[in-house]
Amino acid sequence: MQRSSKMEFFQKLGYSREDVARVLGKLGEDALVNDVLQELIQTGSRPSAHEGSAAPLLVPRGSCGTLDSSQCGLGVDSREDSGDPASSLRPIVIDGSNVAMR
Repeated sequence: MQRSSKMEFFQKLGYSREDVARVLGKLGEDALVNDVLQELIQTGSRPSAHEGSAAPLLVPRGSCGTLDSSQCGLGVDSREDSGDPASSLRPIVIDGSNVAMR
């Protein structure tokens, strides 16, 4: 693999051009991709693709559009006080997303 190809490959992985150039200078132009990646990891170089977001973006799910937990069924619900166990049940959706494919 040529230097420009290696540079492009490691930049797609999120490493900076300077870090890749430094490692290629240290290991030589004919260094294997695995060796370059190992050296980048050992020197503490971090991919910069995900540095902008420290916390994951949380997306609300479900049919409740309010933030009040008592209205979403997370708090005390007036239906639970009625004594009828069937009135406290909520609908669920089974879509097969947790089933492994062969």
